[in-house]
This record gives sequence, C-alpha cells and structure tokens, in this order.
Amino acid sequence: MTRLLAALVLGAALFPSGTATAASCADTAHAVGDPFAETVTFGGRTLKAPGGETGTGFGWAVATAHVDGDRCLDVVVGAPYAGAGDEGAVYVFGAGGVRTVTAEDPEKDAHFGWSLAAADLPGGAVLAVGEPHADDPLTDAGAVHLLSPQGRVRLNQESDGMIGNGEVGDMWGWSLAFHGDPARPDLAVGVPYEDNDGTGVQVASGIVDAGTVVVIRDVLSGAPYTTRKWDLGQATKDVPEEKGNRFGWTLAATRIGGTDYLAAGAPLAGPRDAGMVQLWADLEPVRAVTVPGTTGLGWALAFTGDGRLAMGHPYTKGATGGVHTSTVDGRVTALPVPPQPGQRYGWALAADGASGLLIGAPDRNGVGAVFTSAATPAPTGSVDYGHAVD
Repeated sequence: MTRLLAALVLGAALFPSGTATAASCADTAHAVGDPFAETVTFGGRTLKAPGGETGTGFGWAVATAHVDGDRCLDVVVGAPYAGAGDEGAVYVFGAGGVRTVTAEDPEKDAHFGWSLAAADLPGGAVLAVGEPHADDPLTDAGAVHLLSPQGRVRLNQESDGMIGNGEVGDMWGWSLAFHGDPARPDLAVGVPYEDNDGTGVQVASGIVDAGTVVVIRDVLSGAPYTTRKWDLGQATKDVPEEKGNRFGWTLAATRIGGTDYLAAGAPLAGPRDAGMVQLWADLEPVRAVTVPGTTGLGWALAFTGDGRLAMGHPYTKGATGGVHTSTVDGRVTALPVPPQPGQRYGWALAADGASGLLIGAPDRNGVGAVFTSAATPAPTGSVDYGHAVD
C-alpha cells in the first residue's frame, strides 16, 4: 500500500512546543466523523485520508488539540482499518498539512486509532491512541500509545507498575480519557472486555466481559507507573456485576471547582441492557447513575462546559435513542429527542460551548445528522455522519 505522506513516528517531531502564529483558523472547534463515508467535517472543510486509500474507517474516532504549536486547532483522526492488514493509522490535520502516525511496530488487525484522547498541556499537546486489538502480549489484549513533546511510549498491562494482566480479548485501550491536573494528567483506560476472573492469567473464565476501568496516575512521569483499577463491583454496589456489562465502554472527565470528575459507561449493565454510568470524584466512587426505561445508557459520555454529565443511550425505543444529563450531585434530566425510529440519537456526544452539546445520530434519515439546538444535515455522500464528534 502506498501513501502520499510518510509516517511520522517520533512524538517530538509530531508535537513541537512551538509558538502562536497569525495563521487563519477554522471557524469551528468541532470535528464530525463519518467512518463509512471515510470523511471528517471541520471548519467547513471535508477531510479525507491522504493517498486515496479506502476501507480505512477514517473518522472512527476524532479529537482536537493544538498539536503543531500554532494558535489554530488541529484535528486528529483515527482510521483503525488503514493498511493492508488493518493495522490502523492516525492522521493529524494542521496548518502545515497532514501528518500520518502509525504504530512503531504495526500489527495485523490491531486497529491502531480505534480510540483517541488529546489534551493541551503547558508544554504542548499530548495524544493517546488506543490499539485494543493488539496482541500485547496475548491475542487482543490491547495497547495504548502515548505521544507528547517528550517522545512516544507504548503502554500495556505488562508495563512496569501497571495493575492487571494482559489476557486474551481484554481490549485494553478501547476507550481513553485524560483526567486530573492539566499539567500532570492521569490517563483513564477503558477495558470493557476484561473478565473478572481473579489474579493471574486466565481465558474466558469468571465474569466474562464484565469490564474494568484503569487510571494511570501522572502518566507522563513514566515508569514505574502508579495505577488504580475498578471492576463494576468495586465501583458500586447499586448495579450488579454480570457477564457482558462492558464496564469501561466509554469514558469522560472534567474538572469542576478544583474537583476532578471521571465517568465510565457500562451500556449493557442492568435488566434488559438498560445501562449505567459510574461517577468518581478525585478517583473516589460517588455515584452510579441509572435511568428507568433506557437501553444502552452510557454508550456515549461527555461533560458539558457547565459541568453536567451527558449520557447517550442510542438503543432506547427501537433505537430512536436519547440523552440524559446529570449534575454531579445526581439530578438527572431527559433532553428532548427528535422522533425517528432507528436514528440512534445519542450515539456520540461532545461539549458545545459553555452549556451545549453536540449529539450524533448516525442513522438519521439513513445518512446521519448532528444535533445542537437544531439538526445539522449530513453533507452529500454521508453514510454515518455523527458516528464520532469532538
């Protein structure tokens, strides 16, 4: 397979500290992924993978950050099916063009770029890239790549100080979020296919696919790492831990008044896959949020600018979907849902300004839409517009 741009694999080259420039910036801070049309919309532009490669899943995950050191926001796009063997790739779109990032040792069917988390730090941007199907060390155990001005590091459950064991099918790195002190961030890692099977290495035993959440403290400080880990039973007694809960499917984090909040979704927990969301404050579990009548609560998560936790449940009522918000003290409110069976409203969520939300409905009218106060129609040629938003 050929590409127009060579892969840049050194974090220092990808993430310069830089200084602000007078370059013209996009008139929006939001990126919308449509991985089945293989496009991302941003600032009135339609972004595509360089080189004309198809079948890449371009837009499966999106993130925005000031990566290249100028004052303009850059777009980071995951394409987890890129490469002849679905090794995966990440593309960074900035004022200087497009940069391609791959795993240092690309692996067939590893799906590098499945998940993304980006943060602007005082010393420059940091990017985490999930590779949940990496055989690291066993089949589909999963890995995460951390890229920053300091360089790049590959993390897995065998890294020095990391809690847990890499087992077959864990999918470590399925979801990612930076958490805590903006100058010394933690990295939260969702592991929704991990089995609760005790210590040591087992395969398909115990509570299968119950899921866990791992937080790597001050992740940029390097090994040996300090980590914390919760399965659903450790996080709450209000929702039973059962096989297939998928705890850690999604993650979101914010800081409110000096308190750091983390949320994790388990969209198949509870009766009839109602779903649930667990909330932590300064890494202490404080609340499990459930909503009667939902299906898949926690499929998508986002904190709004004013500190509410938005929770998508796109399979409610014949996949019409829905979104509820919760204050950190537990007051839950349902948002209006535009009617249309099968639209999967709430599939993806992102903050929009001080109090708003972007809400993806990737099957709206068969092509997808993104909602704020009104629907943003899908561009021509869309297939699943709104599959990912940031």
